[in-house]
Amino acid sequence: MKNMMNWLLSGALFAGIAGLGMAGCGETKEAYNCAEICETYSDCASKLNIDVDVTECVTSCENKADKDEEFKQDAEACQECLSPADSCKDSLPCASECAGVVPEVL
Repeated sequence: MKNMMNWLLSGALFAGIAGLGMAGCGETKEAYNCAEICETYSDCASKLNIDVDVTECVTSCENKADKDEEFKQDAEACQECLSPADSCKDSLPCASECAGVVPEVL
């Protein structure tokens, strides 16, 4: 009986550990944030009297990220470039880094 109890406890412990391991296999958190990119870009654009539709920008960014691995790298580079507080002074910042990630403004 004692041997059977040890087997049951071992099995339950193994199942619990395996279950915890499987819980970590969900969708990974991306290193970029489309909403943050678009809001920062929009803030800079508004200082130059340029209107950027943040909702449309975020939707486009997220849709592209779902379909294109290379886009994810571009979005990471764009967010890194936009992150310094002084990134928008006299022009829209990070034009080359953010090309294709945020809307093109003419």
